[in-house]
Amino acid sequence: AGAVEDDWPLVYVNPVPTGLAFIRVDETGFSGAFSTEVSSGEIEKFLVDGDPESGPTSYVGKASGLNEAGTMRLALDQVLPWIGEKVIQPLLKFVGSEEPKGLSIVACGWLPLVPLHAAQVNLGGKERRLLDVYPTRCSPSGAMLAASLNRPSSVSEKRFVAIANPDGSLPVTEAEVHAVAGAVGSG
Repeated sequence: AGAVEDDWPLVYVNPVPTGLAFIRVDETGFSGAFSTEVSSGEIEKFLVDGDPESGPTSYVGKASGLNEAGTMRLALDQVLPWIGEKVIQPLLKFVGSEEPKGLSIVACGWLPLVPLHAAQVNLGGKERRLLDVYPTRCSPSGAMLAASLNRPSSVSEKRFVAIANPDGSLPVTEAEVHAVAGAVGSG
């Protein structure tokens, strides 16, 4: 119960051998659904072995740098539309049109390796990311989410920490960080 806030349902997304199990916990109780859009084995195969249509390139290998260097963008470009179609689209169907303020997600299996909030979905003919549809937070477990939501603030002052332009190639980010620091009163 401590992991649930009003209008922020907690949704467990659990790939199993025969599909995706969804469990929603909210202030009214819990509900569940099942999607056969993709199985745990298909997710593992796609993330580890890659997409046969695009060539046998591994998202896990690219993301971890095991393949060629500098391929994180390529890895995300490959995996985010696929995860959007196979996992996030059924998730949004399950959540329905109740329009919560946001979603708290506990992803299971291989899914925590993917930035689910950035997955692309097609809604009404427009490409959108999950984060564009709902504010989204992901947690490794409901217990950890509850602990973070119920943690008393131990700091009475606001703190803002940012890294801008670490290698000198993004000079505009310095101005952005100063603007944000001023906006949050750290500046």
